[in-house]
Amino acid sequence: MVDWQGFQKMVLSLPRIEPAVGECLEYYHRGVCVPKGVPRQVFEELESFQVRQDDIYLITYPKAGTTWMQQIISLIMDGLEAELHKKVHVFFRFPFLENTWISHYSQVGLIPPTHSLLPKMPCDTPRKIKTHLAPIFLPRQIFEKKPKVVYVARNPKDVAVSYYHMHQFDTTLQTYPSWEKFFERFINKDVCGGDWFEHNLFWWKKRHDSNVLFIKYEDMKKDLKSAVQLTADFLERPVTQKDIQKIVEKCSFQNMKKDPTANPDMVLEFGSDCEVLNQPPKEKMVSFMRKGQVGDWKKYFSVAQNELFDELYQKEVMGSELSFDFQ
Repeated sequence: MVDWQGFQKMVLSLPRIEPAVGECLEYYHRGVCVPKGVPRQVFEELESFQVRQDDIYLITYPKAGTTWMQQIISLIMDGLEAELHKKVHVFFRFPFLENTWISHYSQVGLIPPTHSLLPKMPCDTPRKIKTHLAPIFLPRQIFEKKPKVVYVARNPKDVAVSYYHMHQFDTTLQTYPSWEKFFERFINKDVCGGDWFEHNLFWWKKRHDSNVLFIKYEDMKKDLKSAVQLTADFLERPVTQKDIQKIVEKCSFQNMKKDPTANPDMVLEFGSDCEVLNQPPKEKMVSFMRKGQVGDWKKYFSVAQNELFDELYQKEVMGSELSFDFQ
């Protein structure tokens, strides 16, 4: 059976495939829209996934700042000078729980799903695991063993715009003919990942649990230094002010976009066990790391769309005290 390191090399050595024109890349599992690349069997197996007490789970709705927080947690937990950061992309330092690679590569029979390899990761250090799973699909033991959970939330208007753009270039996701079509699906809670409101409100209600850190993308943008300190304190890892400043610098949008071990484009396009990791990412018209701004939604939402969304937002979050900075 392949181990985690062997898995990385295997994945990155296989040829890519492109979906057929018009191919449907989504289906419904327990009423939630999910990517075709995650079969029902995987969802079923994840229910009984063995959680370790010292695991760290980064849970987000798609396009909420996942990669950003992955890098922050990785630097806090592994140390700023760790050789790991120079040789291994954050995508592999922080495994994606539900990923199967089925939609990415042709020799799918050779590739085990990520969750089947996580038990083989070393036991002498906490596993760092990310997931976009809706609450109903999460491993039961997350709620039984209560490992540390970092939840990053981002205002839904910027999430919608960023997610729309991701659908346009990520070949594992359904392509939409226009922003209008995607917006319609998003407000109807019918995109991969499911209902943004349900996802965020579930974890918002758990924000006072001792094993949960609920942090907002917009607060990270305003004061990343404080966000890093808050995260380090939650993870019970001492960091100096000098360390925090270095993490802030390494985790700026501009520096992460230039960093071949942090920019997801490098894995999506090239893989990470080749010499390209020693080179800066190429400038691209379309990128996983697009803008990283607050308020970009204003360039896409029409007046009518904004009014419709505001009405839905007020209805869904009423009484929850959950609020966001939209600009």
